[in-house]
Amino acid sequence: MNEARRAAIIHALLGAVKAEDVPMGTYDIGAVRVVITLPDDAQVVRESGTAGNGFDDAVTRYKEVPMAAIAMFLKQKGVTGAACKRTWKALIKRVLFDAFDEPMPSEALEALEEVQAENEFKLRGLKKTSARRLNIKSALVEVYDPVAA
Repeated sequence: MNEARRAAIIHALLGAVKAEDVPMGTYDIGAVRVVITLPDDAQVVRESGTAGNGFDDAVTRYKEVPMAAIAMFLKQKGVTGAACKRTWKALIKRVLFDAFDEPMPSEALEALEEVQAENEFKLRGLKKTSARRLNIKSALVEVYDPVAA
Protein backbone atom coordinates (compact mmCIF):
# COMPACT_ATOMS: atom_id res chain seq x y z
CA MET A 1 0.00 0.00 0.00
CA ASN A 2 1.50 3.37 -0.91
CA GLU A 3 2.21 5.86 1.91
CA ALA A 4 -0.23 8.54 0.66
CA ARG A 5 -3.11 6.05 0.58
CA ARG A 6 -2.10 4.70 4.01
CA ALA A 7 -2.02 8.25 5.46
CA ALA A 8 -5.47 8.95 4.00
CA ILE A 9 -6.90 5.78 5.55
CA ILE A 10 -5.40 6.50 8.97
CA HIS A 11 -6.64 10.09 8.85
CA ALA A 12 -10.16 8.97 7.91
CA LEU A 13 -10.33 6.37 10.67
CA LEU A 14 -8.44 7.83 13.57
CA GLY A 15 -7.56 11.41 12.82
CA ALA A 16 -4.10 10.30 13.96
CA VAL A 17 -2.48 11.81 10.91
CA LYS A 18 -2.76 15.57 10.50
CA ALA A 19 -4.65 16.63 7.39
CA GLU A 20 -1.54 18.38 6.06
CA ASP A 21 0.35 15.06 6.24
CA VAL A 22 -1.99 13.59 3.64
CA PRO A 23 -0.75 14.55 0.16
CA MET A 24 -3.22 16.55 -1.90
CA GLY A 25 -5.49 14.39 -4.00
CA THR A 26 -8.53 12.19 -3.81
CA TYR A 27 -8.14 8.74 -2.34
CA ASP A 28 -10.87 6.15 -2.91
CA ILE A 29 -10.71 4.22 0.34
CA GLY A 30 -14.02 2.41 0.08
CA ALA A 31 -14.14 -1.30 0.97
CA VAL A 32 -11.16 -0.98 3.32
CA ARG A 33 -11.54 -3.21 6.38
CA VAL A 34 -9.84 -2.43 9.66
CA VAL A 35 -9.46 -4.77 12.60
CA ILE A 36 -8.41 -3.22 15.92
CA THR A 37 -7.37 -5.64 18.65
CA LEU A 38 -7.20 -4.16 22.15
CA PRO A 39 -5.57 -5.75 25.22
CA ASP A 40 -7.79 -8.09 27.26
CA ASP A 41 -7.94 -5.68 30.21
CA ALA A 42 -8.65 -2.53 28.14
CA GLN A 43 -11.30 -0.19 29.52
CA VAL A 44 -12.82 3.21 28.83
CA VAL A 45 -14.19 5.04 31.85
CA ARG A 46 -16.41 8.11 31.97
CA GLU A 47 -17.27 9.27 35.47
CA SER A 48 -20.78 10.33 36.47
CA GLY A 49 -19.49 13.75 37.50
CA THR A 50 -20.65 16.04 40.29
CA ALA A 51 -24.07 16.47 38.66
CA GLY A 52 -24.48 12.69 38.48
CA ASN A 53 -25.37 12.46 34.80
CA GLY A 54 -21.98 12.59 33.10
CA PHE A 55 -21.58 16.30 33.79
CA ASP A 56 -19.67 18.36 36.34
CA ASP A 57 -21.05 21.56 37.78
CA ALA A 58 -18.87 24.31 36.41
CA VAL A 59 -18.61 28.03 36.94
CA THR A 60 -17.53 30.18 34.01
CA ARG A 61 -14.87 32.64 35.11
CA TYR A 62 -13.86 35.62 33.01
CA LYS A 63 -10.26 36.81 33.09
CA GLU A 64 -10.84 40.04 31.15
CA VAL A 65 -13.53 42.68 31.21
CA PRO A 66 -15.99 42.04 28.35
CA MET A 67 -15.73 44.44 25.41
CA ALA A 68 -19.40 45.44 25.81
CA ALA A 69 -18.61 46.71 29.34
CA ILE A 70 -15.71 48.74 27.98
CA ALA A 71 -17.95 50.20 25.27
CA MET A 72 -20.56 51.16 27.87
CA PHE A 73 -17.82 52.75 30.01
CA LEU A 74 -16.68 54.91 27.09
CA LYS A 75 -20.27 55.92 26.32
CA GLN A 76 -20.91 56.91 29.95
CA LYS A 77 -17.78 59.04 29.85
CA GLY A 78 -19.23 60.96 26.90
CA VAL A 79 -17.21 59.34 24.14
CA THR A 80 -19.91 58.99 21.46
CA GLY A 81 -20.44 59.45 17.72
CA ALA A 82 -17.37 60.16 15.59
CA ALA A 83 -15.21 60.58 18.70
CA CYS A 84 -16.20 57.10 19.83
CA LYS A 85 -15.23 55.57 16.49
CA ARG A 86 -11.89 57.44 16.47
CA THR A 87 -11.19 56.26 20.02
CA TRP A 88 -12.00 52.63 19.12
CA LYS A 89 -9.83 52.78 15.99
CA ALA A 90 -6.91 54.23 17.94
CA LEU A 91 -7.23 51.65 20.69
CA ILE A 92 -7.59 48.73 18.29
CA LYS A 93 -4.57 49.91 16.29
CA ARG A 94 -2.47 50.16 19.46
CA VAL A 95 -3.44 46.68 20.58
CA LEU A 96 -2.99 45.02 17.17
CA PHE A 97 0.03 46.79 15.74
CA ASP A 98 1.92 48.70 18.42
CA ALA A 99 2.70 45.82 20.79
CA PHE A 100 0.44 47.38 23.40
CA ASP A 101 0.78 45.10 26.39
CA GLU A 102 -0.47 47.30 29.17
CA PRO A 103 -2.50 45.28 31.66
CA MET A 104 -6.19 45.84 32.27
CA PRO A 105 -6.62 48.52 34.98
CA SER A 106 -6.65 46.93 38.43
CA GLU A 107 -9.93 48.68 39.26
CA ALA A 108 -11.59 47.00 36.28
CA LEU A 109 -10.23 43.56 37.24
CA GLU A 110 -11.33 44.05 40.86
CA ALA A 111 -14.80 45.06 39.70
CA LEU A 112 -14.93 42.00 37.43
CA GLU A 113 -14.04 39.69 40.35
CA GLU A 114 -16.67 41.32 42.58
CA VAL A 115 -19.40 40.98 39.94
CA GLN A 116 -18.52 37.33 39.37
CA ALA A 117 -18.48 36.58 43.11
CA GLU A 118 -21.83 38.32 43.63
CA ASN A 119 -23.45 36.54 40.67
CA GLU A 120 -21.81 33.12 40.71
CA PHE A 121 -25.18 31.36 40.42
CA LYS A 122 -25.72 33.07 37.04
CA LEU A 123 -22.33 31.83 35.80
CA ARG A 124 -22.99 28.22 36.82
CA GLY A 125 -23.39 25.65 34.11
CA LEU A 126 -22.54 22.08 33.24
CA LYS A 127 -19.36 20.70 31.71
CA LYS A 128 -19.28 17.24 30.15
CA THR A 129 -17.00 14.78 31.90
CA SER A 130 -14.25 13.30 29.77
CA ALA A 131 -13.62 9.65 29.01
CA ARG A 132 -10.32 8.07 29.97
CA ARG A 133 -8.58 5.04 28.49
CA LEU A 134 -7.29 2.50 30.99
CA ASN A 135 -4.82 -0.32 30.35
CA ILE A 136 -4.46 0.61 26.69
CA LYS A 137 -0.79 1.18 26.07
CA SER A 138 -0.96 -0.24 22.56
CA ALA A 139 -3.36 -1.83 20.12
CA LEU A 140 -2.90 -3.96 17.05
CA VAL A 141 -4.37 -2.29 13.95
CA GLU A 142 -4.64 -4.37 10.82
CA VAL A 143 -5.76 -2.72 7.59
CA TYR A 144 -7.05 -4.88 4.76
CA ASP A 145 -6.99 -2.85 1.59
CA PRO A 146 -8.52 -4.54 -1.48
CA VAL A 147 -6.67 -2.12 -3.78
CA ALA A 148 -3.27 -3.10 -2.40
CA ALA A 149 -4.09 -6.81 -2.53
